Amino acid sequence: MTDIYTAEPGGQEFPWFLIQSDGKGKLVRIEKEAILYIEGALNYLQIHLSTKSYITYLTIGEIAEILPPKQFIRVHKSFIINLEKIVGLEGNMIYMGNHDKVPLGPNYRKPFLDLLQPMLLKSKRAGGH
Repeated sequence: MTDIYTAEPGGQEFPWFLIQSDGKGKLVRIEKEAILYIEGALNYLQIHLSTKSYITYLTIGEIAEILPPKQFIRVHKSFIINLEKIVGLEGNMIYMGNHDKVPLGPNYRKPFLDLLQPMLLKSKRAGGH
């Protein structure tokens, strides 16, 4: 039995899901758009929202299956971020809306930067400053 509940098979189209958190019998509703990032550690996840975090017994692969791929991207073996909540990028660190920093793993760097490319404004003038 899994610890994630969605209203539809696959759950990607539904805007929220339920997780078991803080022990058996307690379900917590998580709005997908409210997620800043998700951090995996072995068989547990920490789902970070702007004001609170929840721990649940799921793997990062299990939760990735129900997140919309146009909004969420894996940027490290242990992190998935909400693209709409990024506030900056410096080196190998991604800055999120709550001032947390998420590492950008070397294997995920190119796909992540390729995804950001259409949103990057650059000068077309010679020299490009």
